Amino acid sequence: MLKGVLLLITGVIAIFVVYSFRPPSGFGDAMMMIGSGRNYYLKEPVYLGLMAIAVISSVFGLILTIKSNKD
Repeated sequence: MLKGVLLLITGVIAIFVVYSFRPPSGFGDAMMMIGSGRNYYLKEPVYLGLMAIAVISSVFGLILTIKSNKD
């Protein structure tokens, strides 16, 4: 159970952290990033890969938690 909860919490935190470094989706978003002082972001393939890992970790943690509660 503890392993599942830790995976779930880590995955959810990772989703928020990776999302905060998302690449700009257009010119307006790029201008908003520059205006807010954020001039760094993850490149698209790295962003998508890290986001996929974070989501898979969260889902796997949720499955482990639910599975251990049934036993």
